[in-house]
Amino acid sequence: CALISYLIIILFWIDTHENILVLPINYFTEYFSYVAGEAWRGWPYNLLNGKYYLSSEVPKLHFLINLIYKSPEYFLLCYVIFLIIFIKSNTFFTKKIQFFNYKIILIISVMIIPFVIGFIIPVVIYDGMRHFLWVLPYFCIIPGLTFYYLFENLNLLRSKLTLIVLSFFIVYFLFNFFLITPYHYTYLNMFNGKIENRYQKFENDYWASSLGELIKNSSFDKTKTVKFSTCGVPASTLKNYLIKRGYTNFSFLHPEEADFIIMTNRVTFSEKVDNIADIKLINCFDKYEGDDIFQVKRAGLLLSVIRR
Repeated sequence: CALISYLIIILFWIDTHENILVLPINYFTEYFSYVAGEAWRGWPYNLLNGKYYLSSEVPKLHFLINLIYKSPEYFLLCYVIFLIIFIKSNTFFTKKIQFFNYKIILIISVMIIPFVIGFIIPVVIYDGMRHFLWVLPYFCIIPGLTFYYLFENLNLLRSKLTLIVLSFFIVYFLFNFFLITPYHYTYLNMFNGKIENRYQKFENDYWASSLGELIKNSSFDKTKTVKFSTCGVPASTLKNYLIKRGYTNFSFLHPEEADFIIMTNRVTFSEKVDNIADIKLINCFDKYEGDDIFQVKRAGLLLSVIRR
């Protein structure tokens, strides 16, 4: 079984195909060097439900926190409904689906893997849930079973009422989902509080995919040298966007020397310290205050900005 599992992993692990015996070991060794602090990759800081962490020190339940605050409202409600259905009408599923109870145990066992990993294996977590996207299809099974039950029992009044309530939440989700196009991965549900303060809850546009739109909407004097600085975004990417927009006379300098700063709400340090234990974290929007010259917003959520 172990050999079969290993071969399945290797089959879909394209990076190891050049040498399936040596490369997997090298990658695992490299990973633990990241954990031990001997090497680094990704973003070193994290913002999780309004609290700042080093990426190597995020809470053990980071995945659950992301799931609760970034999932559609109807999705979360389906779990509550399914629990009630499972307790009161389990016989429905056992009659419809062969070995249902065993299958649901298997599904749940897969769903808890991210939590087990968080408690047992030291991990470096950054960029939301991107390291655990593979498990999300399994989390969709429970809501699917909920809808299956409701439609199969549509003759019952409680099923009809439940579907009506769920429909309102689905419409609400779709409305907000389309509003944030094409930055769907920045979706935050209603549990995150006031929209204008949500940039302080999570790193939203951590891939900085809104920079293209931000630069496209900008308007600077192309006859003069424009002095930029950045926070949370790579200058190399910005250079490409600026050149495509027709800007050739610009430079990137330290924030104190620049006229404008381009940023997302990435987490950074508030001030330099000699000891990492003394580091104080803040997001770019709060660190560099000023007048917003150009913005990219979706559904009221500020994604990226050029600030004077």
